[in-house]
Amino acid sequence: MKKLLVFSPYYPPHVGGLESHSAQFNNEISRVGYAVTVFTPDLPQIPDTQNPEKATVEGGNTILVIRYPAFELIANYPIPKFWQFKFYQQIKQLKGERYDAVISRTRFFFSSLITMIFAKSLGIKWLHIEHGSDFPKLNNNIVNFIAWFCDHTLGWLVFRFADEVVCNSVASAEFASTLHCGRKYNIVFRGVNEAAISEVEKTDQARKYLAPNQVVISYLGRLISGKGVADILDALTCLSDLPLVLWLIGSGPEEVALRQMVTEKHLQEKVIFWGEKKFKEAIGLLKSSDIFINPSYTEGMPTAVIEASLCHLPIIATNVGGTREILKEVDEIVLFAPHDVETIANSIRKLSVDAELRKLMGENAFKAVTGKFDWSESVLKYKNILEAMMDGKKDTI
Repeated sequence: MKKLLVFSPYYPPHVGGLESHSAQFNNEISRVGYAVTVFTPDLPQIPDTQNPEKATVEGGNTILVIRYPAFELIANYPIPKFWQFKFYQQIKQLKGERYDAVISRTRFFFSSLITMIFAKSLGIKWLHIEHGSDFPKLNNNIVNFIAWFCDHTLGWLVFRFADEVVCNSVASAEFASTLHCGRKYNIVFRGVNEAAISEVEKTDQARKYLAPNQVVISYLGRLISGKGVADILDALTCLSDLPLVLWLIGSGPEEVALRQMVTEKHLQEKVIFWGEKKFKEAIGLLKSSDIFINPSYTEGMPTAVIEASLCHLPIIATNVGGTREILKEVDEIVLFAPHDVETIANSIRKLSVDAELRKLMGENAFKAVTGKFDWSESVLKYKNILEAMMDGKKDTI
């Protein structure tokens, strides 16, 4: 059995699309004959969990998760605690395992630099999986400049020296080409567990205290500035005449600022913070809502949009990254430009007053994504790429 070492910038229980993709990918690739070890920051710290952790997946294979000491230099950017001997001890142990290939994720994370050094120093084949489709866009110009600089240095190095690069959307591959155009970028859509989503029931209790005519708008994801959640709150101030309530499902560093914004705009009766929820709880809340919105400023292939579509919800989303590769505008989704609060408000108004339109768009979205994001197909493409790479050949997909 061939051995893979995955350098993941974050990993569950940390929540996000990259994290879920990484965990699901590891499960699926282990089922087709690979032994997987994950090297990831200990964020959030799990004091009661053994390190390394052993997780058994379907088929009896085991995924080993090793968490190294780390901290966040800025929000959502983990850095190893280089001053701790434990980190170097872990690296030394990994070097003695003789892996057949290593995998990194998203070019600007420090974990991608560690992957490059590890792979090149030991002569191991390196596959990079790219999730992004644009430069990070946050509400801090200094951080944006640092991110831009990292993309043009570390990002360029990753795209230049990785043996193979897989992008999770066409938009992601196009963006990668702007940083380094001298190579081919493979495109493999992520998989989604449709069966698991279909089995989840609505969380009827969630609407217990709502009026029968209230329309629920849901958002699922991290509460960080790049997700544009503040734009939804701005839009709600223009819709005070409508019986609307916004469910924010998730947590993150922007939660305090968003709660303050809710108070300042007198939206306390219009917004519910559900906090971080496990998969089944989050899907149950989605199925109990009426409209889904994803106002993110950048995306690779937004998992939440796929999941909401499989919940038969009409979708309002920014026209960024791979979103338009999931659904087509008008019949299946309402697309708008980032920061366009007026279009957000108009779209919510149009859908909130027309139950038939909501139902039609929700069904169209469901039909469009059903069978499109299948892990069984995606993992075979990854397997072909990995095997061709390790054999010194070009991929065959």
